[in-house]
Amino acid sequence: GKNATVLGEIAEMHIVTEKGNANTALELLERALKRDKRNAGLYVLQGNAYRKLPDASSAFQSYKKAIEENKGLAEAYYQLGDIFVGQKNEDVYVDYFNQALAADANYAPAHYALYRHYVNTNPTTAMTHFSKYSQLADKSVQQEYSYTDLLYLTKDYQNAINRAIQLLQVEGDKVQPRLYKLIAYSYQAQKDSVSATSYMQEYFRKEADSNFLVKDFETMAGLYARDTNTIDSAMVYYQRALPVAVDSATLYEIYDKLADLAKAKGDYLAEAQWLGKYYTGNERATNVNLFNWGLALYRSKEYKAADSVFGLYVEKYPEQGFGFYWRARSNAALDDEMKEGLAIPHYNKLIEKLIADSVTLSPTDKKWLIEAYGYLAAYETNTQEDYTEAITWFNRLLEVDPANENAKKYIAILEENIAKGKSGKEGKQEQEETEGKN
Repeated sequence: GKNATVLGEIAEMHIVTEKGNANTALELLERALKRDKRNAGLYVLQGNAYRKLPDASSAFQSYKKAIEENKGLAEAYYQLGDIFVGQKNEDVYVDYFNQALAADANYAPAHYALYRHYVNTNPTTAMTHFSKYSQLADKSVQQEYSYTDLLYLTKDYQNAINRAIQLLQVEGDKVQPRLYKLIAYSYQAQKDSVSATSYMQEYFRKEADSNFLVKDFETMAGLYARDTNTIDSAMVYYQRALPVAVDSATLYEIYDKLADLAKAKGDYLAEAQWLGKYYTGNERATNVNLFNWGLALYRSKEYKAADSVFGLYVEKYPEQGFGFYWRARSNAALDDEMKEGLAIPHYNKLIEKLIADSVTLSPTDKKWLIEAYGYLAAYETNTQEDYTEAITWFNRLLEVDPANENAKKYIAILEENIAKGKSGKEGKQEQEETEGKN
């Protein structure tokens, strides 16, 4: 009990063993320091005992005292840095770890700590510290895994592949399945999608489902999406990623990719479903996304749903003509025989919108107006059998497109029928016969 070194060693056993008592360690260290007040190592042990309690503030003071007694004690700087790792104060702990290495360039724990800090932000610096650490520490399989990871992170892809394959051979059934993924990612970076796909398939066969990340599914999906023959498989993997995605930005990104793949397949209904998910609740969604959603519904012949989406477009972007036009088209498709006149109010609104807003009509505006006037003229002719009103619409069409021969032809037919006093049905029949000949 009178030997400070022995007291310190007994205290250390209380600190490092699971069942040790930190308070007992502190009592022993207090006795030891009475006999050896300038022993920096005892202050480090005291700091370690306080951290076991835990009492980081007192530990900090003990480590500081150790440095006062011995400015070249690397362990004291390291332990100070380790306190701030828990507080996630990067600037402070990095500084302390570097001070530890300034005190002792071969202090392995500081090299390892800096490797851990830089591994995801500066792989090159991480590699420097890891290489030094591996020279100083006992060799282990985990070191091989870490070194292989660093080869990948520093973009030394071929060496990463080589070391990973060596580990596969050495470890056998004990190998960590993530190595298959590392090899796949390395091959992908080398533009070898065939090899990348093969190793990703192996990864999915061997890894536990609970360990899969969103990126794993996205990578596999991206590999399959390269080939038009495997789009279905790509969509399966993107859909498998959805339950794993935890943030909305990732979800919306996957919805967008699924919509693109569905469109590439020509499956417009599926495209519409994914576009709807992408748009709904997405603050970053634009008018283009809303328009594409409606258009996909229209292409899939879901005209009522398309009308609803384009109705929302009109509500949100009333200054644009797209919503008015496609509402008209959607309702025209719903009422393909013009019996109910569902498209009429929408074509009228489109006309009002274009005439009110356009000093000079754009080519698109002209196209829409010609279509609207032609539809209204056909409706008055075939459904309402009001030839005079139909001629009015055809004349308005000619104001936009003076060279339109069909409009001129129909006006002549309708005027002839009116002159002959024929009924609407008779005129309609003659018009249809003329159209058939043409």
